[in-house]
Amino acid sequence: MEVQDPLPDQCPHCHTGVEPRVLDAFLSDPTRQDNNILVVLQCPKNDCKNFFGVVYAYSQMDSIRSHREVYRRSEVIGGTFKGKVISAEIKAISPKYAEILNQALAAKAWRLSEVAGPGLRKALEFLIRDFLKVELAGEPDKLEGMARTMALGAVISNFIGDPSIKTCASRAAFLGNEETHYYRTWTEHDINDLETLLDLTEKFVGLRLSARKYEAELNPPPSKRKV
Repeated sequence: MEVQDPLPDQCPHCHTGVEPRVLDAFLSDPTRQDNNILVVLQCPKNDCKNFFGVVYAYSQMDSIRSHREVYRRSEVIGGTFKGKVISAEIKAISPKYAEILNQALAAKAWRLSEVAGPGLRKALEFLIRDFLKVELAGEPDKLEGMARTMALGAVISNFIGDPSIKTCASRAAFLGNEETHYYRTWTEHDINDLETLLDLTEKFVGLRLSARKYEAELNPPPSKRKV
């Protein structure tokens, strides 16, 4: 028997780096070759001491190559979800985005991919519409037009001016819609690509918000006429 992957080096409860204590290990079915191994662990930190487990699954392909039973780590059981840290600039304009995003990421972490994808899509829509309320604050006609536009793709296409935001947000909307539809068009991309594009969109929105701040604070001084 060969276990190729190491034990987790982070406690899923306190989310700190640790060398967990091994308490016990169990085979799912000792009479079979292709079973799983559950290793029961405990966090050694005095202010945690919580239990968790790691599952090692039988890897047939690796076993054929090494001529022995090989097990690879498949999942960590137990713990709490550590939410993504959202910048103050983003939370200030769209607190709902931060809430929806972390709920969707928690669902993804617990392998609830069928609900995580639509959640990421909803987070994208809140981020874009809340951002545009700031970006178009001085243009009431555009704000009204954005509010009347139901389709997120049309909102991005017609009202987002920043090319980086528009590129990432539009692609995220493509994949977000895939998560809510019966048929898929972009079969080579999945929820991980959606998460990456949403993260890029968030970063570019944050950069734009920072730029707006300095645009407002540092206006060019009036030119001085030579006498």
